[in-house]
Amino acid sequence: MTTFQLSKALSIVFNNLANDWIKEYLDQEPFLFRTLVRKPGHDEEELGDFIVEVYTDRFIPRTMTYTKDGKKKKVNPEFLRKKLIALSKYIEPTKSIEIKLMDIDYK
Repeated sequence: MTTFQLSKALSIVFNNLANDWIKEYLDQEPFLFRTLVRKPGHDEEELGDFIVEVYTDRFIPRTMTYTKDGKKKKVNPEFLRKKLIALSKYIEPTKSIEIKLMDIDYK
């Protein structure tokens, strides 16, 4: 699979599966995800086979409320990043993928 095909496939997975999960567990409005997949540079070789830069239509909040079984806890964007990594295994299970969230609220 080329990086363009992988980028397109990950955008579809994130816009469908990740947004369903976000609405259910993070109580956020869905994001419009756009991904850019590239090979790691010479100083990023330890990060994996692909680097996925994830862009959204608005900033990802620095804190979100995760709700499961009636229990709530505060989570940060790293929690969402780990979920996106898990969902990326549906597309390319044999490759290691590093995800970078590009639009995190800086305030």
